[in-house]
Amino acid sequence: FHDVWASNVEDEFNKMRTLNDCPYVAMDTEFPGVAATPLGQFKSKVGFALVNDKGELSPSGDESVDMLRHAGTDFDRLQTDGISIDFFGELLTTSGVIVDDRITWITFPAGYDFGYLFKTISLKKLPDSM
Repeated sequence: FHDVWASNVEDEFNKMRTLNDCPYVAMDTEFPGVAATPLGQFKSKVGFALVNDKGELSPSGDESVDMLRHAGTDFDRLQTDGISIDFFGELLTTSGVIVDDRITWITFPAGYDFGYLFKTISLKKLPDSM
């Protein structure tokens, strides 16, 4: 486990580039609680959280966000020391891990994870429909 923030993300990517004997990349993105399921024959769900103008969750809370908080995610620090998605995408793209044929990607469920990864490295908005 490495605690990575804007201040040390380049160092951590440099370390990652030297791990030639680690051909597996496990990835998970968190999408706060499922609040609605789209109509139709979709195999995925849309996740979103409702917050007020201060970024606070509704009084009923959100299980996914609560889980992340209990796991140690510091949402306040993310606002000041978090890594910009543009810079993360740039580092991920230049790291070589995206194009290395030796890499096996591990994720569950993969649809949203790879969609978000694609958005990160392409810096483009994803399509509005499936």
